[in-house]
Parts: sequence; structure tokens; C-alpha cells
Amino acid sequence: MRYAKYELVAGGTCLQETFRFEGDDSHTMVTMYHVDGDDLMLTHYCIANNQPRMRAENISADLKEIAFNFVDATNLPDPNAGHMYKAVFQFNDENEFSSAWTFRKDGKDTFTEQESYKRVK
Repeated sequence: MRYAKYELVAGGTCLQETFRFEGDDSHTMVTMYHVDGDDLMLTHYCIANNQPRMRAENISADLKEIAFNFVDATNLPDPNAGHMYKAVFQFNDENEFSSAWTFRKDGKDTFTEQESYKRVK
């Protein structure tokens, strides 16, 4: 089972997402979402051993969809090394959303991981 936990950190200036597979801490990943000037940014701390940064390029007028695109990455030996390149979030309501993360290697999108989430209270 996969799940994500969300927490406001750094005095409420950053949203921390912790994604893990139940019973398997080796696949835990963290994504930090924050504002940088007029931009909404994310940094994804990936099990691929790099940290892509992405900027929200498309935010729908109703705020139900946000699409992030790659800006740069730390610990990425060269642009052809595998890394997350795009992330799209769709918010259905206050209790449910989905995400689609696209992985790129050798200049080509190689797969997309899609997840759906429901709030657990």
C-alpha cells in the first residue's frame, strides 16, 4: 500500500509531502512545495538519488489542476541521467486528488507514475 503524509513546516512557508510504501522505508521520498517570489516550486527528493526542482507552469483558473515542469536538479550527473521531469496534480475536492509524475532518461519520457489519494481522518 502506498500513502502520502502532508505537513506544513518552516513556519508555514513550506508544505512537506512524505511518500512511502507501507513496510518499505527504502522507497520513501520527500517533496517540498514552496513559493519563490511569484512562482510555486517543488523539490523532489527521489529514490533515483537526485533532487529535481520544478516550477508550476500551468495553474488552472479554478485551481483544480497544477502542472509542474523541470527547472534543474541537484545530484544529476548529466541531463541524460534518469530523473522526474514533470508532475501534474488534479484536485477533485478537499478530500481527493491525483498526481502523475513523468520520469525522463536519455532525453525521452520513459514512464509516468499515476496515483490517486483520499484523505484519511
